[in-house]
Amino acid sequence: MSARVDFDDVGGTYHEQLDARVKVLIGGELSDYYLRVKVRETVAHAQRMGIDAAQSAVLDVGCGTGRMVELLGRQFARVAGVEPSAGMLEGAHARGLGDGVFAQATAEQLPYDDASFDVVYSACVFHHVERDTHPAMVREMRRVLRPGGLLLTYEHNPWNPLTRFVVSQCPVDDGITLCRPGEISRAYRVAGFGRVETRFIVFFPRLLGALRRTESALHRVPLGAQYYVSGTK
Repeated sequence: MSARVDFDDVGGTYHEQLDARVKVLIGGELSDYYLRVKVRETVAHAQRMGIDAAQSAVLDVGCGTGRMVELLGRQFARVAGVEPSAGMLEGAHARGLGDGVFAQATAEQLPYDDASFDVVYSACVFHHVERDTHPAMVREMRRVLRPGGLLLTYEHNPWNPLTRFVVSQCPVDDGITLCRPGEISRAYRVAGFGRVETRFIVFFPRLLGALRRTESALHRVPLGAQYYVSGTK
């Protein structure tokens, strides 16, 4: 997983940089809101696949400073996170979630046995690595999933003009090209995943927060700020 940005240099300021850009450019929600949406979607989709979070293990691939791992730890029986950047992991270890939760590793070489997790996910990781790395990442994440396990890949939606604008203004996203859902779906299918699906999320800004209750009905509309691809082993 060869990052285009040196995240050791970014370190613990990653989310602060994103928050500053989103707040100034569009007056939007801060990063915690988007993390909580992903947590909600992860738990809900697992339930749709018959996976009970309270009895299951989840792995965050590219966990950064561990904020989403911390949130999912309130929902899942066991959590773990891997991150190639030592600088980002300093913030993750500081969360005090216990020994063995976080490990320094790449998505292509996960330090876990086969069939170790019920759910594996990555959040806005794929657009930071070279496209020819994606198939190996997906195959390795499938390896550590148990039969019937769920893989989720969250990404920014390149079809949303506001998303493209914010990404273009973020230093941590300098030089990247956003991933189309079809690219990730193909990698899933080549790796042998079944029930591959794309769902769009985060449609309404804070100003239109009253409309967010309708978002679950819009998951097929390709205009959400973000999306995720899911597949089962």
